[in-house]
Amino acid sequence: MKQFDAAYVKELHRVLSERHIAAKLVCCDEYSGEGLGQWSIVDAIRNDPSLKAAVDVVGVHYSVVDGKYTTPDSARTLNKPIWSSEDQPNSGGGPILSREWQIGGRMLAKLYNRNYLEGGFTKTEIWSPVTAYYDILAAPNSGLMYANTPWSGHYIVHGKDWSVVLETIDAQQPQQITFKIKGGLAQETIHVWETNSQKTFEHVVDLAPQEGSFGYKFDPNSLYSLTTTTGQGRGAAHPPAQKSFPIPYAETFEDTPLERGPRFLSDQDGAFEVRSCLHRSGRCLEQIITEIPIPWGPLPDPFTLAGNVNWSDYRVACDIYLNRRGPVTLIGRIDSADVFRDGTARWPSGYVLTIDPDGKWTLSSAAYKAATRTLASGDVKLSDGQWHHAELKFRGSQITAFLDRQRLATVTDDSHSHGMFGIGTGWNRAQFDNLRVAKE
Repeated sequence: MKQFDAAYVKELHRVLSERHIAAKLVCCDEYSGEGLGQWSIVDAIRNDPSLKAAVDVVGVHYSVVDGKYTTPDSARTLNKPIWSSEDQPNSGGGPILSREWQIGGRMLAKLYNRNYLEGGFTKTEIWSPVTAYYDILAAPNSGLMYANTPWSGHYIVHGKDWSVVLETIDAQQPQQITFKIKGGLAQETIHVWETNSQKTFEHVVDLAPQEGSFGYKFDPNSLYSLTTTTGQGRGAAHPPAQKSFPIPYAETFEDTPLERGPRFLSDQDGAFEVRSCLHRSGRCLEQIITEIPIPWGPLPDPFTLAGNVNWSDYRVACDIYLNRRGPVTLIGRIDSADVFRDGTARWPSGYVLTIDPDGKWTLSSAAYKAATRTLASGDVKLSDGQWHHAELKFRGSQITAFLDRQRLATVTDDSHSHGMFGIGTGWNRAQFDNLRVAKE
């Protein structure tokens, strides 16, 4: 694992300050066992005044090891906030746990308290708050809220809304607790709300303090909110029913604001933004990242995907504009895009039509932990400064590739029987327009 770069942190702080950008730096999000140690930034700050001036918050990921917090006294006495800047019910290494109450919800309720009381963390960031990405990507169903079919408006909220002030997750029996109200706090009616496997943010009782004191017997394995405020209530919204990704599908990008991403397409590397079209009117989708980033994990070539993983027989088509610096790809029957299955893979698992600026083209079958197979290849004449039309058609085990409505190849292969669609590039700019999918 890589160690944080103190010189880079100080340089970033210098540039931000020089340009009057009011940003604060959280450093350096290390995991246990990473670099010189998860908390090595603390010693570095103590020994380097300029680094101390640059860093506003110390952040670490997953600081519980073998059930114990790793927070050292040197961090607690650093006079800087410390954050658990990535956390979840497990250690972060998987598997991702369901966030419904019986599994992840109970653990999160306990985690928030323990992070503050035992770990000394004043902020906990949960990965991920919302599952708003396709299920075939890595770590499906990780969020407290599940909302990955935006075309339907459907969502599922795991855990509902609550204010955590007391949890009895590990208790084995009811406990009678007495509270004394001091320090000028309100001594009005106490409203008690409870969440557990039978109740979800349910108003269970109102308590009247007597001479500044009140008591209550708390159930085990529960989460409570006690408050003098009123007006709370469990949400009454009901989402629309979930439905499949729409087909036929058409995206012209005209309704998307410039420099924003279109609905439903999910970028997996690179950055696909709507820009003004080159050599035609209107708006197009452009991949804009041209320098290969320093990755923290797998680094496939840029691609963005959408659709339904169960689709089988369909055609996907798109107008493409290549510059002279790299290829474009049209991808179909993507049955997995979990890049963590193979850190060296360039593309997701599916069929990939690659078109180079010099006219060379390749139709391939890509799969994780397997060599990419070339199913067909060839050369065509491409004119500079011209738009072209690429298409892939799937029917049973037959795959046909087209360019400018001329058939490039028809092959038979049964490696991928179903999956989503995508478009991509190398680490080069290219534009896309009139992306369409229809049943075969």
